[in-house]
Formats: sequence, structure tokens, C-alpha cells
Amino acid sequence: MKKYVSILLAITTVATLTSCGSNNKQDDNETQKQTEIEAQADVPEEVTIQSAPEFTYTAIKYEGDKKYFDGAAQCISITDENHKELAVAIDDFFAEKMKDYNKACDGYAKEAEKANEKVSKDKEKNEGAENEFVYDYAPHYEYNIYVTVTRCDSKVFSFKLEEYAFEGGAHGQSVESGYAFDANTGEKINFMGDYVDDFKKQVFDNIEASPDFAKKKLFDDYKDTIEDYFKNDLADDKCWLDYRGATLSIGAGEIAPHSEGNIYFTLPYEQMDKLDEKFRREGGFFDANISSMGLADMIDVYGKGEKVAVYLEEEECGEEHLGSVFTLHLGDKTIALGGGDEGLLFCNPVFVHSTAGDFIFIEQTHQLDSYKVEMFDVAKDCKKIGKAEGRIQDIEDGQITLVKTVDALGTWPSEKIYSYTKGGLSTDEKVDRLMNNPNDMDSKGITTKAKIGYYKKKDGKKVEATLARGTVIYPVATDGKELEFITEDGETGYFTYETKEYVIYIDGVSENDLFESLPYAG
Repeated sequence: MKKYVSILLAITTVATLTSCGSNNKQDDNETQKQTEIEAQADVPEEVTIQSAPEFTYTAIKYEGDKKYFDGAAQCISITDENHKELAVAIDDFFAEKMKDYNKACDGYAKEAEKANEKVSKDKEKNEGAENEFVYDYAPHYEYNIYVTVTRCDSKVFSFKLEEYAFEGGAHGQSVESGYAFDANTGEKINFMGDYVDDFKKQVFDNIEASPDFAKKKLFDDYKDTIEDYFKNDLADDKCWLDYRGATLSIGAGEIAPHSEGNIYFTLPYEQMDKLDEKFRREGGFFDANISSMGLADMIDVYGKGEKVAVYLEEEECGEEHLGSVFTLHLGDKTIALGGGDEGLLFCNPVFVHSTAGDFIFIEQTHQLDSYKVEMFDVAKDCKKIGKAEGRIQDIEDGQITLVKTVDALGTWPSEKIYSYTKGGLSTDEKVDRLMNNPNDMDSKGITTKAKIGYYKKKDGKKVEATLARGTVIYPVATDGKELEFITEDGETGYFTYETKEYVIYIDGVSENDLFESLPYAG
């Protein structure tokens, strides 16, 4: 984009001088030329407007022995031409990460094979015993990596990795790590060196501000565990940058029961005064997830420069009703959820500071896997101003992405983007986009059991076509009457369908007679 402001000012000045009426037109012309030359000399030919990087998620699946082991890893690729240095840095990062990942997968596959050999031998030894069937299982291991972009703007590109490994037992092990890069140079940002003590103080201050019922959930040695996180300086790969500040993840089962999940603490940018100005957040937007176990976060909720303790309290309904009543505390104000016949199983509150205002979004899980999100306006005494079906997938300045399950040749998770303002939630999206991109590591294809008629869309017209038996398709979107899918060859097609008693029919034929192994997304 070119900058015209200085030139316009110069032309305006010249026009004014001319209108005053000079007796020497040659002098006037020379003055005009000289003024324009001086003005243009101060204006750069091209002013580069920095933009946020464009990126896409890709997936790599383990190609080794899959008899007793499965693995897949998400990666990121920068897709626009304006961030070539960042693209190289991200490609190099994931190339190295995948080398280590593939080596680890080979190790897991071998360990899984050894575990199965041991089970087979134990089964032979136990044959004929009263409990001989205790060994009727095949140990199956897995190792997956999931990546989530936590900040993407003209200054910073940051993401977190969740590495999940399962080797039998009640649950697997999950470890989260974070990385940040200069969006313009591609250089890795080492941002925690000066703030280890500040971050540790923030963690203990938040815990101290928490209610007693939350503190009682912490293990007796939680202080020692937290101290260990900050010994020898807090490594940058334990944290990531988001729009609020630097966030640290403490793994499930480390300072509280495994059922409480990972626990997060954030050091806001305003407490990182030595941080280079070029890495500070743009604008004022940020969101803050409130701990579901009741730990407090200190937030300037009301925009008065005073941080208050924000925490979630849970109380069981009792014998008459299942579920719980939840109360979100925001300093001296509260938001009550559930009660009566509306017992809730789970709540996930998020505070959002945006250009549209300050809001609370609360994701709620009801009986029978019913999910909804309610929106509250902090400036209106926390009045509820909107609600929608689904769970929170992502929040940005002015928009929120919700996920819900839809029926469309099986059941699938789908996502839809809503705008949020002081008027509540709204969306222009007419379809539910299924989270089933064929390039994603968790994508699922369904196979036809017979020939099926479908149509393509070309130049605004429908072109009839036929899927052969044994064709694999990937459903990607639905409006409740029309289903969009992609074939393994990358072609896009459509079915029209109707639903009767929760079963989908295409041209009067049941989905169960047309496709094999329809998936279920619980």
C-alpha cells in the first residue's frame, strides 16, 4: 500500500498559494515544482503493511509396523509469500521434530510387540486356570502429536504441541510444550529469561488467591513440583505466547489429581516490562480460560486497573437431581449456572477482552451429552446476552468458533463461526463444516457398499454422476438436507438426503445399506 498523505498536503498548499494571485507566474511554477519535489522526497515509494502469516495444518502418519502400534502427528506450514523466513523456520522446526518422532514411534512399535509376546506367553502358562481369559487382549500402543496455534499476528507466530503416548494402563501420558517465532524474521523468540522469578511469583499468588476448596485438591508436595518447573531458568519450550502473555502448562497428575487435567498459569504482558516492544500484543484483545478445578486467576475484569480473583465454584445438586450447580466468582459479583432440573456436568468459563467489550463465555455440558455456550456482558452487570449450541473451539477478536456433533452418514464433529458483539451471538454460515478434512490426521473415510448416484456442481449447474462400489469418500459439510463430500482423488460431490427416525436415506435407501462402518462421534 502506498502512502499519499504528504503529497496531498503539498498539493493543497500549492493550490492555496496560487489562489492568492502571484504577479510572477514563472516564480509560482518554480515554487510549485520545488514544493512537490521536497514533499515527494519525504515519502517512501512503498510502505510495507505487516500482516499476519497464513498457515495450514498438515498430518504425517507413522508408516512402520502398525500391528500393535499407531501414530500420527500434526504439523504446520506457512502458506503465504510474505513470510518466507518464517516459512523456512517452521519447516525446519517440524522436520527436526518429525525425525525425533519417527525414532520414538519405532521404539514404541518394538515395545508394543514385546508386550504382546509377553501376553501370549503368560496366556499359555495360564491356560486351564480359573482366570485364563484375563490375557485375552492385545496390548496396543499409540503416540500422537497435536499442534495448536496460540498467537498469529504481524509480530508473533506461536504454537503449542501436545504429545500423547499410551502404553496401556488407565490413561496415557500427555506433555505440552510451546514455541514462539518472530513473524517477520523467523527467529525463535527466547522470551522467558528475564521473567522466571516474576512467573513463579504469579503462580503462587494465583494459588494463594484461590478458595480453600481448590487448594485442598492440590497435592501436599505441589510447591516442590512448581519450584522444579522454575529451576535452572524456565525453559522457553515449556511456555508459549498467546494474546494475553506467556502461558505455562503443568501436566495432569503433577500437582493435582489426573482427573483435573493440565493446569495453566499465565504471566500477562503488562508484567513483562523488559520484553522487547516489538513482541507486545497488538490491540487489546485477549482471552483467559478459568480453571475448572477452582483455582483463581487475577484479571482486571472491570477495566478499572484493579485485578480481582476470578474462580469457579461447584456444588453437587444432591440426591434429587444429577449434576452440579456452578458459580463463577468475579470479585464481588457472581454468575450462577444450573440448579433445579438443570444440573450441569461440567463448566468451562472464558473471560474475553475484545474491541467489542468485555464478556464471559461459559461452555456447559448437560446430561445426555448436550452442550451449549452462554455469553454474558460484564458491563451490563454480567447479564446473559446470547447462547448457542456447541463447545468452544477457538476465540478471536469479534468471533468465536463452536463445535457440535451432527448426523451426516454417521455422526461427526462440526464447527461453525459466530460473531459476537454487545448484541449477542450471530452467524451467517448456512452449513455445518465437518471436522473431517482428508489431509488431517484424524480424518475418516466411509466406503460405499453399492453404486450410489450423486452430483457435481459445475458453472452453477448440477452434473449427475455415480460412485462405484468400494469408493471411499470423506464427508465435509452439511446443511441438514445436502451433504458435501470429497473423494480420495480430491473431487467434490454432493448428496441430497432426508432423515427419518435418526436414519439418513439417499433416494429412499438407508445409509446402513449404502456404506460400511459409519463413524460415531460421541
